[in-house]
Amino acid sequence: MWKPNRTCAREAEVWQSVRAGIDDPALRAHAVTCAGCHETLAVAAWMRELGSATTMDGSPVQNPEHIWWRAQVLRRWDAQRKALTPIAVGEQVQVGIGLAGAVVLLALLWRQLPTVAPPAASLATATTVTIVSSVLLLTLAVIAVRQLRWRD
Repeated sequence: MWKPNRTCAREAEVWQSVRAGIDDPALRAHAVTCAGCHETLAVAAWMRELGSATTMDGSPVQNPEHIWWRAQVLRRWDAQRKALTPIAVGEQVQVGIGLAGAVVLLALLWRQLPTVAPPAASLATATTVTIVSSVLLLTLAVIAVRQLRWRD
């Protein structure tokens, strides 16, 4: 680490108080008369001002350990997102297969309905059930497509 050339016996004290962030009135009074100590305090004030000016919101520069911790959290979140992507795709495929299977079963039942030749009351009930099932399937398909588009 760089050490300045000492021209004053108290400059080491000023240097230590600046590094520790301690504002000692006695050392400030001494720095008024000593050029080396005055320069040390001026450079420290400038560095503090530079550090606060370089951040976006005016807050002091963050602790490196905090930045490292945040990077680790972001890395874990990215790994979780990558791990969950196949599961999300699998859920969407499962919903699609379920809807397609329900449509196939509904079509097969609709094709078999006229061949049985049931009484008129039974035919009306079967038609009503088929129509309600079709509307329900269509509604579920629309909801599945909306959720699929919303995730992207």
